[in-house]
Amino acid sequence: LDAAFFATFYEIRDIHEYYRTVSHNFMGWLRKEKQFSWMKAQFYRNQVNGYLVHVIPDGKRPKRPFVFSRKLLEDTISRMARKIFSLDATKTLGALNAIYWFAEYLLQYQAISAQECADLQGWCEEWWRIAFPHFLESTIEARAFDTFPQ
Repeated sequence: LDAAFFATFYEIRDIHEYYRTVSHNFMGWLRKEKQFSWMKAQFYRNQVNGYLVHVIPDGKRPKRPFVFSRKLLEDTISRMARKIFSLDATKTLGALNAIYWFAEYLLQYQAISAQECADLQGWCEEWWRIAFPHFLESTIEARAFDTFPQ
């Protein structure tokens, strides 16, 4: 999770491979530290990897390995979870949970500050409080995410 190591990557495929490795380590952390099932940990790993890859600006190399902002979080998850006319409840709520736990993982390995972790988890909680009631009215799968975080 070292930013200096990340700076040595010049090609986008190297950055993608780095994110794949980090997301696999995150999956193991979820299993070991949080006692998540392998299936749940794998689902959250996929959500985090998707987020990390989607935030890379087209044709540009990120300056830092992990970039978060309220707007970037909302825009990226919206793009990742988009259906034709709406958002997919499972992908949206799953991504919010995954990013919430990823913030704790990054904090534990000192890849982000305590303030960045608190901000990121707060944004996830805020968006979940807004999105969950909407999804609950329109989809049955939202009931799988009736508590946050999980």
